Amino acid sequence: AGTEPGVQAALFDASTMTGLLKDENNVGVRFYNALATPASTDGTVLAVGIHTDGSEANKGKGYELSLGLNGGKVSVRALNIADAAEACRDMETSGHPSFSASFTRTDIEALLDLDGCQALQATPDVTDKGVTTMRLTAMKLADGKAEPLGSDPKFTRLCAYPCPTVCGPDKNYVYRPK
Repeated sequence: AGTEPGVQAALFDASTMTGLLKDENNVGVRFYNALATPASTDGTVLAVGIHTDGSEANKGKGYELSLGLNGGKVSVRALNIADAAEACRDMETSGHPSFSASFTRTDIEALLDLDGCQALQATPDVTDKGVTTMRLTAMKLADGKAEPLGSDPKFTRLCAYPCPTVCGPDKNYVYRPK
């Protein structure tokens, strides 16, 4: 696999993020780089709620795949575990490394609680140890575009390495590179 993450950025509206955390057993959200279809050339991001032990809240269609802005609104598609695993596998098959990042409920809610936050943007980033991860940025939606709420550090969160305690063992992930 190459080293480019295969995705520029992906959006999740506030209601989708809140929905992923609605189960009181969910302590955070895990994000994966993925492809919406095997033929896609532009990557996106997949999100799922996670439990205290790091396992994914994947009953039914527990995964949300970002489809971007459509008509000024954030569009997502719910996926089941098999389709989520395939979307991640397709990313790796396309020549990009598969990676994920987990964020705590506290960090996500802090961003969503910022005045004017309507969505979160997930973008690839690199930790100071050189590990590919993701950054979440609080966004506002205006005139059919998503814009950061501000440039102050309070508007972003970086999934650090080693990852937070919500990561858990490999068996908890819908997809891990071979």
